[in-house]
Amino acid sequence: MEKNRMLFIGAGNMSEAIIQGILNCKLAEKEDILVNNRTPHKMTRLGKVYGIGVCHQLQEGLGQADTVVLGVKPQDMDAVLDSVSRWAAAGAVIVSIAAGKSIGYIEERLGAGRKIVRVMPNTLVDARRGFSALCSNSNVSEEELGNVMALFSGIGDTVRIKEQLFDAFTGFSCSGPAYIYEFLEAMIDAGVYAGISRADSASFALQNMIGACEMVLKRSEHPAILKERMTSPGGVTISGLKVLNECGFKGIVQNAVAAAVKRSEEI
Repeated sequence: MEKNRMLFIGAGNMSEAIIQGILNCKLAEKEDILVNNRTPHKMTRLGKVYGIGVCHQLQEGLGQADTVVLGVKPQDMDAVLDSVSRWAAAGAVIVSIAAGKSIGYIEERLGAGRKIVRVMPNTLVDARRGFSALCSNSNVSEEELGNVMALFSGIGDTVRIKEQLFDAFTGFSCSGPAYIYEFLEAMIDAGVYAGISRADSASFALQNMIGACEMVLKRSEHPAILKERMTSPGGVTISGLKVLNECGFKGIVQNAVAAAVKRSEEI
């Protein structure tokens, strides 16, 4: 990858995770990364921890950046975009990870000639199991989009999707870990109810979840096939699955995702 001077506006958890992933995977040098934040102590901490540059004057940082990552809250976007419009280099690639802010919204404030990439990362970045969806406007070249995808590969996999699918991706993939945590908690409590210690129940449930996912990945088979291999006539497993089916387990999960997608569309 060619030299790419980056400015991160916003020093929150997601910006930090992306910076850490970039450095861990040696996708850029420390001296090519700047961070700016309206709360000085946050960017100062990132500078000390990762050895990157701290940008106190946003105008100066924007003027020299090839890639500008907008890691601010959606309600702070307008003020930041005003600064980007005035001071960012004309050829800079503007990367937004703000939820709910479309490319059209950003273009209205920056101008139609700007290069804009929209990214929606999920929350599994600490485990490097994140999944980031990307799309861009027509001003971004394939090479430039590939460079952005490479930067986000430091926190997991990346996928290009149409922008109209971003709400679906948000409600399904980005919110997905929370559904899994809920199921994991329920399994742990069920083990305790059955008489297993909470520590052992947590260990068993977690290993089951990890192992089951690895089996799907390793064998490249549909989960239904693997489930069928575990169910014998009149057996223990089919008895438990019968209750899940009677309670409408699949429908509950599908309705939860649908509600999250709808909420994403509303905001």
